[in-house]
Amino acid sequence: MIRKSDSGPAQTPMMQQYLLAKEKYAEEVLFFRMGDFYEMFFEDAQVASELLGIALTSRSKDKDAIPMAGIPVKALDSYLPKLLRAGKRVAICEQVQDPKEAKGLVEREVVRVITPGTITDEKIIGEKSNNYLAALCHRPESTSKKKKTAEAFGLAWMDVTTGEFTIWESGDLSAIATQLERLAPAECLLPESIAFNLENHPAFAEVARDYLITPFSDPAFDRKTAHRGLVSHFKTRTLDGFGCEHLDLFVGLDDVQRDIDRVKHHLDGRGAGEVGGGIGIRAK
Repeated sequence: MIRKSDSGPAQTPMMQQYLLAKEKYAEEVLFFRMGDFYEMFFEDAQVASELLGIALTSRSKDKDAIPMAGIPVKALDSYLPKLLRAGKRVAICEQVQDPKEAKGLVEREVVRVITPGTITDEKIIGEKSNNYLAALCHRPESTSKKKKTAEAFGLAWMDVTTGEFTIWESGDLSAIATQLERLAPAECLLPESIAFNLENHPAFAEVARDYLITPFSDPAFDRKTAHRGLVSHFKTRTLDGFGCEHLDLFVGLDDVQRDIDRVKHHLDGRGAGEVGGGIGIRAK
């Protein structure tokens, strides 16, 4: 467990800088740039040592010594695939200031987060492989004075290697499960309200149990937010041309920022169609 109140080495300015970055990226393995190396500390160092086969060491030998492990910056492309294939997310914290100009501690910030579902590098996923990023949302059954709304599920997936993008809505969760099994996504986004409470959503837990789950902000799954992002991206006023303007559930993969920004330009609206019993938009 990492604690800001730890005594000893954790109180040095550099380590405090690391802890501040790690607090923001608690679920990622944090690569912390120190000169010509990316260093990892605490649990990240232990994980990296095991998965990458690198030495686990420390800067001191006392009982409060902080575990650390590192890789050369120039070797990043060799080590990164191993962590991603193991289902880990990686945050790259770079030196954003020339050390020669620094008065004291060199400024650092996380400049990139790499996840299994946002890999486009053929060296990592293979030349003939697809890499799917999926997102799933839920509308529970509800009854009002005016109408009764049936339970439904929204699913979106994108092959980040080709830009093929599909939005799908279905009232059958088993059909969703079958589609996810076919896609075998490298990463599946869920609303935070569900991802952090899977024990209260057993159906979701069962469907998503075999995939890397990434909690994502609930507003990104809001229909208005997702709709606005899609029409903005495709430069249209509505989604009528794709045959899905009437759908209530949208999962806005176009709103996923982090590392997916560099693959957005692939998305180019082409047409619409039925997918596995549900209706959705296909874009490529």
